[in-house]
Amino acid sequence: MKLTKVAFAIASVLAVVAGSANAGQINSSSATLAIEVIKTNAQNVRAPSNTYGFAGDVDARTNEQRLQLQYTLSKGTWTVGAGQRFAAVDTLTDVSGTGLLNVAYNDALDAPLAAFPAGTAVNAFVTADRKTLVFNVTVPVAATNLLKKPLFTVNANGNVGVDNVGINGLLDVAGAAACVAPDSALDINFKHFTNHTGNTTVQTVASPDSEHLRSGSTNDARLLNFTQNLDFQFVAAPSTSRTDAATLNKALTVGSANWTGATLIGTATAIVPPAAALAGGRHYLGAVKLRQRGNGLDLDYTHTYGDSVAPFVAASPFIAADFDAAVGDDTGTLDDGKIELKDATFKLTLPAAWPAGTTVTATDGAGAALAGVNAITIPAGGATELVFTATTDAGAAALANGAYIFAEFTGTAFIPQTGGVVTVATLTKDTVAGTPDLREQDNSCSGTLTGIGGGIKIDVRNYAAYATFGDTGPATTVRIINNSEAQAADVYGQIIYADGTYGAWGKLADLKPREVLNMSNKDVEAKLTNAAAATNPFGTATVGYEAKGGTAVVGGSKAGISDRLRIVSNTGTTLRVQSYMVVGSSVIDTSNAQGVDFENSGDRVPVNALDAQPVSQDAINGLGK
Repeated sequence: MKLTKVAFAIASVLAVVAGSANAGQINSSSATLAIEVIKTNAQNVRAPSNTYGFAGDVDARTNEQRLQLQYTLSKGTWTVGAGQRFAAVDTLTDVSGTGLLNVAYNDALDAPLAAFPAGTAVNAFVTADRKTLVFNVTVPVAATNLLKKPLFTVNANGNVGVDNVGINGLLDVAGAAACVAPDSALDINFKHFTNHTGNTTVQTVASPDSEHLRSGSTNDARLLNFTQNLDFQFVAAPSTSRTDAATLNKALTVGSANWTGATLIGTATAIVPPAAALAGGRHYLGAVKLRQRGNGLDLDYTHTYGDSVAPFVAASPFIAADFDAAVGDDTGTLDDGKIELKDATFKLTLPAAWPAGTTVTATDGAGAALAGVNAITIPAGGATELVFTATTDAGAAALANGAYIFAEFTGTAFIPQTGGVVTVATLTKDTVAGTPDLREQDNSCSGTLTGIGGGIKIDVRNYAAYATFGDTGPATTVRIINNSEAQAADVYGQIIYADGTYGAWGKLADLKPREVLNMSNKDVEAKLTNAAAATNPFGTATVGYEAKGGTAVVGGSKAGISDRLRIVSNTGTTLRVQSYMVVGSSVIDTSNAQGVDFENSGDRVPVNALDAQPVSQDAINGLGK
């Protein structure tokens, strides 16, 4: 009787299952190492064990049995060299009894055994390309020498150079640590041949009963995975602080508490600022925190890298014991999960120098300065590069668990308005190789914290771009006036396209007090030669940030609708911008298009203003650079 379609399908599935059950199988588990613990290709890294289970038996009860087992790496190489298990390639080495290759099986009486029969010879070599580890196994004749469905395990133990071959070339496999490096992997392939010649000949012709040729066999497996364990989180302040024109921008506006709404990273708990100490106001830049994002192992294959406590608990904060930052200890010798640290640094680069006397403090988010981490006081002449450094275990743990960064100003010197503050966080690891070489890759990443706003930010809302209209269409001329009696003004421009994207920017001029500048649209766009920031530089205050056009202004972003020109000054205390559009023979004064935009704040006319900006300061953000 013919099988029905359903019965045939069931029979097919059962046939596949039965075939797999009677075919050689490589183990389906693997180890994962942290990318950070792979420093160089020359490192001799302990190889994970790998087991292959035979479906057939090895029967030496009536005649000698010879097997050749081949283990081939997809990447990297087996370790060869002086002091190693194999001193040279293509050199046959007796490894009987070393534990480099172990076996487990049931004997003729179904008793479990975990050693080769007495008299078994196990010799091995590494091929010239160092990709394949080959074992020649000879099982002598004996009445009890039946190995039922044996399990062969290579690199069964962890003593590199004795019962573990070791692997080189893993930096090329794992890759370099980055902000977050991609995961990577190393595979292994197994082959079994039913004969060997007693020398370094690599068998290539298999017999039908070779395990790797049986129907349903699995001969390729993952040997090692690599994942980056550590990265940094950057969280900008929810809004900018603003300088007060009434003080000639020497202080922040009263009530400018830009940390309102900020929380400890990963929680809903509001941060607490440090106690006020200076008269010029306090600015919150944002927070930086080290994150344990992966659970890759250290080279002991026991401890999670970045966590000295086993078993690993992802939610646990960093503790001093997670770091080895001993003074004078610059040698990487540990493989127990600790971060072998030379120093931890958070470096802030200000777009413009903050004045002397300004203090910058890394706090724990509850108002206390981080123990073991330096506070910064800006020296005479100002500074644009600020570095927090920790060189102790406790200091490193404090930085790692989150630095909430505040600046306080004296109120006696001009505070420049700036865009985002580029911040680079780095864990620099020990640099001198020990024996064995257990050095680690550095972790470093950059983000952007919040700068100080409230400077001059004016949008020319009706602007006919030269890139769109050329010499024959409508044209805009802008007239920029520094109407301050005391303060010079640097003047920058940036195109904001009608489709909402940011375009090229550049410096237009430096204006003395009372100085005026007229520029055509062609002249303006010739100065805009810097590409807008590829990612949002404004923090949480801006949504959907995009940039386009590269280092030049492009035309026609949105048909029939004009772009905008943003005018920004970091050092000025007041500007006026007039704009005129020429259409044919008509000249249209479009200056009133710079009307007040009350979305930003209601304090555009400060009490007792000296350099007030009552009508023109209408842009929410500064330059997107």
